[in-house]
Amino acid sequence: MTSRTVVAHRARLPRETVVIHLDPFNETQIERWLDMWNRLNAEYFAGHSLSPLEMPVVARLGELACQPLLLLMLALYDMDGNPLRHEMGRLDRAQLYERLLVRFARREVRKSGEALSEQALERSVERELLRLSVVAFAMFNRYSQWATEEELAGDLLHLLSEQTTQPDEFETPLNAAELIVGRFFFVHESQAVQEDRKRKAYEFLHSTFGEYLVARLTTHEVEDLVAAAELHTGHARRNRPNDDFLHALLSHSPLSSRESVLEFLQDLIHGLDPGLRDKLKRTLLALFHDALHYRSSSAYGAYLPARVRGLRTAPMQFATYSLNLFLLLTLAGGEVTGAELFPEPAATAGTPTSVVSRWRSMARLWRSQIAYNAWMNLVRNVEVQRRWRDGERDLSIHWAGSRGSSPPTFDLYWTFEMGPDHEARGQSSWMHEEFLAAARYFYFLCGYEEELLIHAVAPLAADLSRSLMTVAGYWPDQAMSPANALLRLWLLSSRGAEPTELAGAYADCVLLSQAFAPYAEKDATGFLDIVLGHLRLDAPRLRGVLTLRDLRLGKDKPEMAAKIRSVLAELGLV
Repeated sequence: MTSRTVVAHRARLPRETVVIHLDPFNETQIERWLDMWNRLNAEYFAGHSLSPLEMPVVARLGELACQPLLLLMLALYDMDGNPLRHEMGRLDRAQLYERLLVRFARREVRKSGEALSEQALERSVERELLRLSVVAFAMFNRYSQWATEEELAGDLLHLLSEQTTQPDEFETPLNAAELIVGRFFFVHESQAVQEDRKRKAYEFLHSTFGEYLVARLTTHEVEDLVAAAELHTGHARRNRPNDDFLHALLSHSPLSSRESVLEFLQDLIHGLDPGLRDKLKRTLLALFHDALHYRSSSAYGAYLPARVRGLRTAPMQFATYSLNLFLLLTLAGGEVTGAELFPEPAATAGTPTSVVSRWRSMARLWRSQIAYNAWMNLVRNVEVQRRWRDGERDLSIHWAGSRGSSPPTFDLYWTFEMGPDHEARGQSSWMHEEFLAAARYFYFLCGYEEELLIHAVAPLAADLSRSLMTVAGYWPDQAMSPANALLRLWLLSSRGAEPTELAGAYADCVLLSQAFAPYAEKDATGFLDIVLGHLRLDAPRLRGVLTLRDLRLGKDKPEMAAKIRSVLAELGLV
């Protein structure tokens, strides 16, 4: 027997069953298929002044050409004027999918035999693609590559109010799902009999068709909201655009759960007119500001696509919808700032909450409610840069996309809200809290990344826990912890760094040994002993480079200063 994934997923295979997976075509098999296609259709090509479909053209289609049925679909598409040959150099992937889907939808509409004007034809084509997009969302919002007949029929009813057709006298009625998927051969139907009942499920021949349709409907719906918002511009009573349909679509699964959806959205939104993208940003910001507010009612309240009741929680829907609006905001291009995301000051227990605090709370909500891969796609594709705005902390957020977000750099002055003109810069030190409190915090969360970081610094925490939590702001442009400086020293020493660079690391560590709080004298002494002990190993290559004059010794800790002078004199570093 043969089976697609959707049926095999439900089957119980006897032990020792031999299963053979049919791989996609390789390059040699594609070439053989094209040779046969071109040979069998040579007469048609000649009669219609068409060029054969050749490998260099097909190779640009990537993974689509590796699927036999999709390769056939592309070949049929190219028989109408060789569009693949003439357009591929000018089309991005989203434009190619748009041409393919519109062409096949147009063909299906014309099969009805009804005489339509060009305008009516375009409306009918768009309606077909809307239905097909709802099919795509049926799978996307269920975190699946397939959907059952019952699920599709329910979604079409709740979102588009489409129901079972009225039967003729001798015909079995067809439901909306059967009517839609039956018209497109790139949607595959699988059947199985379960308890004497025929069950049907549907999947796209290639997942990227569904992912493109998700991105397409999302983009079109946001454009419609922009147009609706424009109608109310200048009115004395401003009305918020009705985003009920968009909310129904985007409150169940993060757009970042599939990388291809983000790529298609990038192509579609970046292809819009810059002026429209500016309006898009304004509309999306207005929606984002209200995304965490309760919605009184919705015409689409019966649309509940999650197969597991636990995935239909209110926090999950709030988090998913706000995250998806945020993703669309960044995709609209340009800069999105934290102040734009959170324009009105909020208060917790009567205390104003900063933009960064509100951002942190929002990000934690998203992380708590979405799957790991969706979260990682988010942080990989969106770049968050830390900025100062009028002496206050702010964020500058951009879409990074395929180039990936930049490696993060940390400025502890920014972290602890000490602006560029802060009087304590360059002359202060402080301790945030005890390490044990931070360790308990991360232990409570039970997170992978948090536990790995705590595990990495555990050896330091055993004897030098306060070196991890103390911050020295002894330089105007940077602040650092003693633990950070010590790790850098060890790495430079073991790598055989240039003597001048290594000497600078020792000077930093000696200075930072004096940054500990008065009640942490034991920690400061232990830290200094480790630094001076390591200096004994590196002294031979530092003679003439590191001297007592290169070190900043404070006057408030004379015993530590005396120990430093004694060791340097002993090692000949004078």
